[in-house]
Amino acid sequence: TAIAERLLGAAHRVRTTISVGVALLDHHDPHTIRSAADQLLYEAKSAGRDQARMADLKKRGDTVSA
Repeated sequence: TAIAERLLGAAHRVRTTISVGVALLDHHDPHTIRSAADQLLYEAKSAGRDQARMADLKKRGDTVSA
């Protein structure tokens, strides 16, 4: 129909990006895990668009990867 054609013609693409912070922690309370993931999210956002940061605190020490 004419209305559908006008709506489709008016539609446009929306570009989205994502930044992610992931914390892998054993034997930690939810607050500690959430705080670690939040810090990693801010690090990912500071690095630019489409970034991921991960910390594996299950092992000795802190390993962060992009």
